[in-house]
Amino acid sequence: MADEFQQGLIENFFSELPGVSRSMLHDIAARLLRPTEESAVEINPAPMQGSSMSYTCIVNIPYGHWQSNRAIVQFRRAKLNLAAPNQVHAIRGPIVPPITFYNIHHQLFVYVSPFA
Repeated sequence: MADEFQQGLIENFFSELPGVSRSMLHDIAARLLRPTEESAVEINPAPMQGSSMSYTCIVNIPYGHWQSNRAIVQFRRAKLNLAAPNQVHAIRGPIVPPITFYNIHHQLFVYVSPFA
């Protein structure tokens, strides 16, 4: 569970996005990552949020079609430059997981990464 400061960042993020809720973003994350339509996934806010410009959650995937059974999903207001983190992944391997851009939902850029 996020501490009080982190919870404030989450609240600020959603307060500036009318019509967008945490449950809406969790639904998007679940649709992206669950192996089958019937599979349930557990989604929780990441204990450390980067800023009020993004919302990050951890998705527990039942069958683990990623490198681990968990993934990070981040919803960002601004596009992320993936060149540097993916170059570091190419050099360092799984210690620096790859980041994948999925789509734009509710004017938010959606990124997914295996939980290292």
